[in-house]
Amino acid sequence: MTVLPTLAPDVVLQSTMLVLRATTLISEASDPAEQQQRQEELERVVNSPDAWGLITPFLEYDSDPNVQFYGAHILGVKIARAWNTLDTSIHFPLRDSILELTGRAIALQRPKMVLRRLYIAITAIALKLTTASPPQWSDFLTSSLLALQSQGANKEALLEFMTIAVEEVHRAPKGSNNHIADAVNAAIPSFMDTFTSTVLSSTSKETENLLALKCLQSWIGWGLSGKESDITTVVPTLISILSTPPLFIATSDALQDILIASAMADGAGIKTITEPLLDWIFVTGRTIADSAVVEGTPNPISSSLCRLL
Repeated sequence: MTVLPTLAPDVVLQSTMLVLRATTLISEASDPAEQQQRQEELERVVNSPDAWGLITPFLEYDSDPNVQFYGAHILGVKIARAWNTLDTSIHFPLRDSILELTGRAIALQRPKMVLRRLYIAITAIALKLTTASPPQWSDFLTSSLLALQSQGANKEALLEFMTIAVEEVHRAPKGSNNHIADAVNAAIPSFMDTFTSTVLSSTSKETENLLALKCLQSWIGWGLSGKESDITTVVPTLISILSTPPLFIATSDALQDILIASAMADGAGIKTITEPLLDWIFVTGRTIADSAVVEGTPNPISSSLCRLL
């Protein structure tokens, strides 16, 4: 059951037509003044008192992704600008409604530009709730993953959500919200399980593997520790998939981040990462360098290997 208001069908239709007309004319118009006029029309829709009630019908509008995008965009704007005007009694029901709408959008295979806005909105709600007094939603990332999984979210969606969530939290002002940091750290086991099961599975698609590696880089940037339960367990997995050509560059990038920006930077992980990596280069990686020499010119894989070295 949603707490978002329900608008009269004619109000929804009028706003939908305005978005369709404005987005079409913005893309087609060559006159800057006309483009500005249409953009102002869209802003009036987003900032209107009725906008909360447009979120669900816009997200569920099947015929045009621009309308779906504006549903997610309105949500983000309202969380940023109008959260403090909401009665605290609807904070959690609203959160649950947004998680439900996001799960439905994933199931309906909405465009990534829509899903990403929804993932940002979920994280924005978490940032609001964990700075409340007293702090709330201390398990936001773990519980969000469970909520999305229960609605059938696939691995790609979960990886992309975890990537965006940790990046958004990392961009938030430092030192002002230890509770959100605790919530992210509590989800490390979930991330590690998803990452490992993805890249080690023979049935995983290449897109899933690449998303998993991108997600890992975001978590390294967040600050995965060097504890046995965290980043050290990832290193053998990364070295094992270095020999998979389509994944080499993304895997090399992740290893470079570990060597530069993690607890194992500056030679702290000699036994864990440096020596195993040198062993791999001596046995397998040298063939990449040899191929580049034979070809007479560097290629993206050999260039990545040089950066890793």
